[in-house]
Amino acid sequence: LTAYHHYSILGYSAIKMQRYQELIDKYIRNMNNGVLSMLNTRYFITKGQNGQPIPQKNSSALGNAWLVESVTYVNGADEEYEKLGEIDPGSEAIVDKSRFGDSANENTYSAQGSIELSEYHPEKMTYTFSSQEPQVALFSEIYYEPGWNAYIDGQEVSYFRANYILRGIEVPAGEHEIVFRYEPFSSNGGQVVIWFSTLFLIGGIGYLGLQQYQKSKK
Repeated sequence: LTAYHHYSILGYSAIKMQRYQELIDKYIRNMNNGVLSMLNTRYFITKGQNGQPIPQKNSSALGNAWLVESVTYVNGADEEYEKLGEIDPGSEAIVDKSRFGDSANENTYSAQGSIELSEYHPEKMTYTFSSQEPQVALFSEIYYEPGWNAYIDGQEVSYFRANYILRGIEVPAGEHEIVFRYEPFSSNGGQVVIWFSTLFLIGGIGYLGLQQYQKSKK
């Protein structure tokens, strides 16, 4: 099966995030090329002359990450959803002002520079960035805030949702390493609980040992 051997924008499960299912219903099923390209859809499977499926390359695919020239703020998720079909996602990002109004400046970017995915793991993505000016980068990854943190050169930074579904981040000029890492509270919180439990156990054993020692001295 194709979905078993390759990445698929429809995923591997019939259960989808509501926001992504909305994207499927309005844009993906209607083969909106801008949306398909921002999801880094590199091939379409079509029928050949003999009826057999063949891959057709999408030359417009935007890759794992790219730089945009402008950021346009909209008033709410509904407007963001509708406007998505009107823009060129390769050069413009649309952002919900009600949630991410201070994430980036509007219309102030040259998109001159480079950004590349250098290391991939489902719970950690590393990118290399280089530009002589501040830029806004978009990532062909689903924005899902709980548990996902962003870092530039090891320092945690804020990021935002762009184009209704993607991750975006403003990057200062220079050469930087950008990392998105999945660090759920359940994992970090569990480690804290384990440490406190261990310390409590050690303290309890030490107290009992001290009590026994004091009794033996009497």
